[in-house]
Amino acid sequence: MRLYIVRHGKANDAPGPCAPPGSADFGRELTPRGEAQAKFLAARLRTLGRPPARIIASRFPRALQTAHCIQQSLGVNLVTDARLEVDHEVAEAIAVIEDHARTSPPGDPIMLVGHNPQLGELIGVLCSGLPPMELILKTGELVGIDVRPTALIGSGKVVERLRMSDEAEDSVAGAVDVLGVKR
Repeated sequence: MRLYIVRHGKANDAPGPCAPPGSADFGRELTPRGEAQAKFLAARLRTLGRPPARIIASRFPRALQTAHCIQQSLGVNLVTDARLEVDHEVAEAIAVIEDHARTSPPGDPIMLVGHNPQLGELIGVLCSGLPPMELILKTGELVGIDVRPTALIGSGKVVERLRMSDEAEDSVAGAVDVLGVKR
């Protein structure tokens, strides 16, 4: 099964104007660069042979905005799951993947959109033996992993990493950077 793991795009340090009182981290929204990062991923995902059949995202605005941009581009189902939110354990992300594998056609690709450190830890659990630098997800980065849905832990192989370059303008027009493709 192909699993796409996406860390939300670059977000503001302060919550947006519509954030509920006392929810500083929850209310953070994407910056213009974060929006460009999401659009970049959406454009690149349209060219892949195995786009996700479903996107599962954190309910935090920055993750949901990133997921929604990709969802609009691909026309796939988008659902939220609190287990992908800040301060949740990696075991909860694994449970999300297992739930999808049980309720979807075999091998149906999915995308998780959420936050560090959970997503970086997830990559480590799925792909044992990776060097520490490959366990770090920058904002707006996608990691594609092939996993065995019946034996997730340690079965993963990183097959792609995508992220808009840091030097690119805050628009999709000049933003083309593939960090690396491992096959």
